[in-house]
Amino acid sequence: MENWFIPYQTSDLPPAQKVLILAPHPDDEVFGCGGAAALLQQRGATIEVVVLTDGAGFSADEQRQAITQTRQAETNAALAILRLKPAQFWGIPDRSLVYDEAFAHRIESQLQGVDLVFAPSPTEVHPDHAATGRAVVSAVQSIARQGIRTPGVMFYEVGTPLVPNFLLDITPVWTSKKQAMQCFGSQQAAQDYARHIEGLNAFRTYTLDAEVKYAEGFFLLDDVDEALRVPTRMHQRTQQALDDLLAVAEATAAKLDKQLVLREQ
Repeated sequence: MENWFIPYQTSDLPPAQKVLILAPHPDDEVFGCGGAAALLQQRGATIEVVVLTDGAGFSADEQRQAITQTRQAETNAALAILRLKPAQFWGIPDRSLVYDEAFAHRIESQLQGVDLVFAPSPTEVHPDHAATGRAVVSAVQSIARQGIRTPGVMFYEVGTPLVPNFLLDITPVWTSKKQAMQCFGSQQAAQDYARHIEGLNAFRTYTLDAEVKYAEGFFLLDDVDEALRVPTRMHQRTQQALDDLLAVAEATAAKLDKQLVLREQ
């Protein structure tokens, strides 16, 4: 029954030649999906990283420029370790991303011709992360309504663990991701985020074979019409969800019991 909630095996990344990674802040692209990016780079994919905000938090105006430059340099140093080209920086003030039509339209303009997009989950607790995830959903739905091929969407986790439906073995590229995470010295000085992400990526192997040492968890969006129903743990614990699960379990048990009876006859 547990595998109805979380994968018990890893999956291969979808085929993708042109990949877009959306990062609300400088470092999200590495913390959230650095392993996936490294693996896609090894496959020869063209990867564009777009960092949306300046990452300067609540800093005073006279400090913002220096902080922004530091964080951009950290991001590009980390991307170089992963053998990715420098990021594109939009420079929107940190903590000011708002899910609205204008933001969704700007995101949509970036999705033209993209095969696969990575973005933070709409269930992330940070408002910039959640706004980005929701904007991606809106953009993909708009593309679908136009009858244009939509990109695959993989939501990643940073500050709020997902209930993933996709686990990716990043063991072969873990050393590179770990080195890349250490590039964010300005952030590491405030909080050991690299240690948290290492713990998360290690925990993601809980249901996997022993040879998988590190994994990234994602929610792979299969149906854009159901896009805003990315599950959280609370969603899976509603009475209706538990009743539905019990019904499936009872039907499965009855089927197995019938099979055993037939074998004994």
